[in-house]
Amino acid sequence: MALKAIYGTPALSQGLVLLGGYDGNLYALNLTDGSQKWLEPVGGHIVGGPVTSDSTVYVGSADFCLHAFAVASGDQVFSPFCTGAKIWSTPTLDGSTVYIASMDKKLYAIGATSGTAAWPKPFQTDGAIASTPVVDSGTVYVGAFDDKFYAVDASTGESRWSFKADDWIWNRAVVNSGAVYFGSLGGKVYSLDATTGKARWDKPFQGSGVVRGGPALVGSTLVVATDNGSVYGLDAASGNQLWFSKANAGVLSDLTVDSGMVYYSTKSGNVQKVDPATGTITDVPVSS
Repeated sequence: MALKAIYGTPALSQGLVLLGGYDGNLYALNLTDGSQKWLEPVGGHIVGGPVTSDSTVYVGSADFCLHAFAVASGDQVFSPFCTGAKIWSTPTLDGSTVYIASMDKKLYAIGATSGTAAWPKPFQTDGAIASTPVVDSGTVYVGAFDDKFYAVDASTGESRWSFKADDWIWNRAVVNSGAVYFGSLGGKVYSLDATTGKARWDKPFQGSGVVRGGPALVGSTLVVATDNGSVYGLDAASGNQLWFSKANAGVLSDLTVDSGMVYYSTKSGNVQKVDPATGTITDVPVSS
């Protein structure tokens, strides 16, 4: 099957690979042979990836709406939950709630089975939100195109704190051991106290290029990649650079950790892995 313009990270469930296409279709493919199990049109381009529970897959679309389908059959689980603008982000599922950000400058909480609003009102920012929300210890963390990074009460939708960065934020943050890490389109990388929103480093790290993909934390090393192929290993406690490497092309994807290695895809279509201890980059063979 020929698939084109798959921007979001695929999801796996029940032996299926779930893919959102820029053609406006959500695909369910058999993991073993790639054959199509089902296809559901959603009415607009899909830029973010899908997310799944055991039985339901959720995906946002440029038709302004969050859609939910049964993983096994593709049947609609609830009527689309619609926002005021296009959805470019990937939904986040936490327990019985789905969190989704919209280009209408709002963050929404939706019941995972009911499809109805879980907050009295959505959380309002001053800029469009294309980042994927991250939930940790009852707080939702997300960056926006108003140069701000927000912490929001996951139960009520009320603001806990906000932090002013140097530029737009369009990547998924990493939250670990009371610290939040994220990058900006200005090339800076920040570390904040997850409870107070105060900066943990003396100054943000300045990289070369745009930080579009979410960073990865392995032990005490934070790995960050940019759109010009720069890959950095930073000391998570201080923000000091430990090593620098160069990918074979720019990196826009989120970085993923598996078995102690950090993986990413590049703009050339290749998959690479980097050793967080040394910065050594290796190509990862991908079968077609």
